[in-house]
Amino acid sequence: MADGVLSKEHAEALRASLSRRIEASHYVLGHLGAHLAITAVFAFDVLPIPLGTASRVAWVVGNRLVESVRGHRDRAGVHSFAVLLLAAIPWLGCVAYLLPLRRQSAELTFVLANRVWLSRKGCTYEQFVARARFPVRRIARWLVPVPDPR
Repeated sequence: MADGVLSKEHAEALRASLSRRIEASHYVLGHLGAHLAITAVFAFDVLPIPLGTASRVAWVVGNRLVESVRGHRDRAGVHSFAVLLLAAIPWLGCVAYLLPLRRQSAELTFVLANRVWLSRKGCTYEQFVARARFPVRRIARWLVPVPDPR
C-alpha cells in the first residue's frame, strides 16, 4: 500500500485470505524452501554453482518421478519442465518454485516476495523492481507479477 501498488481494500482482502492461500500452497512453499535450503548449503562450498544447480535439478526430477509413481498428477505437475529449466540456471534457480506458486496464487507470491525482500534488504520487492535495470526488472516482474485488483 505504501508503494501505491495495492489499494487499501485490495490489501485488506489479501490479508483476510492469506492463511487460506498459504494452506492451499503448502506443498509448493515446501519445495521453494527446499530450493532455498539447497542454495544455502552449497553457498559456502568450493564449487557452489555446479553443486547447488545439480542438486536443485535433481530435486525437481526426483520429486516429479516420486509423485508420478505415487499417482499424484497434480503434485507431479508442480515439478514441471519450466521449473526444471529455471532450476538449472545458476543463482536464479533457487526461486524456481515461484512459477507454480504464482500459478496457484499470484497474490501470495507478491506478498511473499515483498515480505522477504523487506526483511532481507530493507526495501520492498516493488522498490527493487523500480530501481532495477531492464533485463532484471523484466525477469523480476515475470517471476512475481503485481496481483490483479479484482
